[in-house]
Amino acid sequence: MPISLEVIFVLTMVGTSGMALIRADNCASSETCLATNRMTFPWRSARLPSFIVPEHYHLNIHVDFATQTFKGQVKILIAVTKCSRFIVLHSKNLNICEAFLEAIHTQKNISLQVLQAPKNEQVAFTSNTSLEAGRKYDLTIGYTAPLSTSFSGFYKVFYTTKSGAQRMLAATHFEPTSARKAFPCFDEPHMKALFSVTVVHSQQNYAISNMPMRTSLLRADGLVEDHFLHSLKMSSYLVAFVVSDFASRSAMSTRGIKVSVFAPSEQISQTEHALHIGVKILEFFEEYFQIPYPISKLDLVAIPNFESGAMENWGLITFRETSLLYDPETSTGLNKIWVTLVTAHEIAHQWFGNLVTMAWWNDIWLNEGFASYMEFVATNHLRPEWSVVSKALKQLFYQIRQMFDVISYSKGACILHMLHNLLTEPVFRSGIQSYLREHSYGNAQQDQLWQALSKVILFFTFNGQSVLLSLIIALLFTVSIDLPKEVLWIKANVNCTGFYRVAYDLQMFHMIIHQLQENDLVFSSNDRGEETWDDSGTMPQQNLRVLLLSMATGYKQLPATHRAQDLFYRWMESDGKTWNLRGLLFRVGVRNGGDEEWRFLLKKYMESPSSTNKLSILQALCRTRSTAKKLWLLKTSLLNHVIKTQDFGTIIRQLASSPKNNRLVWRFMQHNWDKLTTKFSLGSSYLARIVLSITSHFSTQQKYLEVKRFFSSGKNMRNLMFVRRSLEVIRLNILWLQKNRNPINFWLRMGLYISPWATVIKV
Repeated sequence: MPISLEVIFVLTMVGTSGMALIRADNCASSETCLATNRMTFPWRSARLPSFIVPEHYHLNIHVDFATQTFKGQVKILIAVTKCSRFIVLHSKNLNICEAFLEAIHTQKNISLQVLQAPKNEQVAFTSNTSLEAGRKYDLTIGYTAPLSTSFSGFYKVFYTTKSGAQRMLAATHFEPTSARKAFPCFDEPHMKALFSVTVVHSQQNYAISNMPMRTSLLRADGLVEDHFLHSLKMSSYLVAFVVSDFASRSAMSTRGIKVSVFAPSEQISQTEHALHIGVKILEFFEEYFQIPYPISKLDLVAIPNFESGAMENWGLITFRETSLLYDPETSTGLNKIWVTLVTAHEIAHQWFGNLVTMAWWNDIWLNEGFASYMEFVATNHLRPEWSVVSKALKQLFYQIRQMFDVISYSKGACILHMLHNLLTEPVFRSGIQSYLREHSYGNAQQDQLWQALSKVILFFTFNGQSVLLSLIIALLFTVSIDLPKEVLWIKANVNCTGFYRVAYDLQMFHMIIHQLQENDLVFSSNDRGEETWDDSGTMPQQNLRVLLLSMATGYKQLPATHRAQDLFYRWMESDGKTWNLRGLLFRVGVRNGGDEEWRFLLKKYMESPSSTNKLSILQALCRTRSTAKKLWLLKTSLLNHVIKTQDFGTIIRQLASSPKNNRLVWRFMQHNWDKLTTKFSLGSSYLARIVLSITSHFSTQQKYLEVKRFFSSGKNMRNLMFVRRSLEVIRLNILWLQKNRNPINFWLRMGLYISPWATVIKV
């Protein structure tokens, strides 16, 4: 049987779609931009001018918890490369009180006029005196602002202790474009600089920032003034500071790096796992990349109300509680894996993203693709028995990560996984080490990564008389093969290392299915797309058990559902600790129960100190059949009462996944759109995920037009990336149904399927 095989790889990386407000231009070149005082703004582009470059920020932040405000002063050392009468940088929602400029070479002050252009989130400082090319200046700006109520900029967070006392902290989240909400700055990733941070706060709290503390002074007014060492050269979105009353635990790496985990004091016992694996992951990456971590400390902080899964600020990583805290008494094996993966992801960013940063956001995959891939490499090295690389293949191909978008995270990681296998481990590893060394403390584009990975590695062999130089070349070719008659099938893309689909003809497809039925061990676990399981109790087997039972109860297979309902009632009576099955039991209990079961779980939610346990309960509470309870969950979360606003998206996704609830959440989103855009901001990735989680389930022309009308009615909405993606997904859903509805209905009516529950699962 002659077979012709040909493999063609197309490596097309597409930038993130989550950051809809990052545009190349806000004002067309022919337009005149006006400042808030109606004077002409001297700059028309949303991108900053390239002829003024920041070199060093001296940032002083004074936070007042009593008034929930902060005031700041930033002195920026700038270098001018072209004569100009204005300086343009970013500023958003800041009340600028003063600004002055000092020429370093003359030590003379230059008077400035302040012009603000909120549309472009820019501020300009104009002067009658021209700034000279080749000179440096100190630009000093004083300002005030309220602590943000959203999840970006410098924002306030409230949490409640076991005793019912309410506590407050203030934290930062600047990626991608929110550093400008905390201090005027050149808020573009390629404009790297040094940062010297000072934080003033009350004695009841303490401050941490990217760098270790240099000095801490008790002032005459009773306030504490913390001065931190100046940072490494980095982008503005990586600056971070947190003011809180948290407790902490610390450990040292073998090279003397102090790793600390911070959390509310009542949850500090849940930080042991993160601290242990944080040290191990840091040591692994230092050895793997052959580049030392460049700061003497690494802080991991659990923020009680946090929009993303985590944020990789250099030296001060912030996390959602469920991504950092692990309680052995209440958390599941999947929770433990999740904490490990997220921690590895963020520590990988200390090299990919922080040390070497993409030049602009269209190459965000250079940050996220590498971190998404390396999280599995590190976790598999530390805990090979978890088999996370096998699971990664399925997750990376089919799941959307909850941050920017699927392209930046999952596709990027899949491409790197394919290259890793294609180039071999030594070549791939040497290539990324070269890439990191060459672009350290700078910026890079994807072409520079390809160049680093394309460099040849020579192997020297000396036989006593001569030296043989050889190199590995990945050769792709087409060949015709005459196969023996007994060869019945061919499996392409072995181990699923290639990022492409294989289209088998129908005969070959049936032969592969037959082989799986006869002896599935012929294929690797990645090729089979499944894992066998038994009662030996390893973590992968436990997780598979939960998955299978979740599918059984989700499809309402009666024996599994009755057993789960029985276990739920036993748990209600005795608070039994079947923690790996906990979420499953909660969901079945609420779905098949009534008001009593729902209120019982709500009480448990309010009492639980474990963020992972709270999340499992919250997901179950969404399974209620009561419309009033569903609306209560949505309203309460949006108001940050009882349920944190960070979990609003979780509630939306849980409800929207059911056709019965989709109309409800769509109407709720429409009626509360102004509140949502105020809370999450119009262009945020969080709001994009909320919209997409609802609209991705629509599949009729009526819904397509309804979504289009809604977003066409609002200013600056129809061109947002997530709006275009929503409409495209609905259109594809409509086309898919038109093509497949009738064949699938026929297939089901004719009984041409094998029941997935033909074999009863024993619980």
